[in-house]
Amino acid sequence: EAIQSVEAATLLEPSNAVMFFQLGLLRYNQGDFSGAIKAFERATSIDTLYANARYFLGLSYYEQGRLGDAIVQFENIAKTNPENTEVKQILVNLRSGIDPLSGIALGEAPEDRDTPPIEGE
Repeated sequence: EAIQSVEAATLLEPSNAVMFFQLGLLRYNQGDFSGAIKAFERATSIDTLYANARYFLGLSYYEQGRLGDAIVQFENIAKTNPENTEVKQILVNLRSGIDPLSGIALGEAPEDRDTPPIEGE
């Protein structure tokens, strides 16, 4: 139901990057990485600096075996958030061919946190 509601909202506001991010996150949480990718790609095409959408887009690409695309997303985030140690570690992990979140003490999965992985976006 939540996905259908947000999908309807994106039809009413097709230029709302936040709505597409929310749709992507709902799909990501359900393991629909293909659907998540479409929504996150739309969010980042509307707002190219939307780091949290890029973060989950990168994770979704990784889940779909698109390692190079995942690395590109996290490289873009690192350019605008050079102080973010989590992003730096994710890049090290991806370049080493291991799970992006390996060795990162998150406490909770990124999608379950109270705050987004990237501050201010």
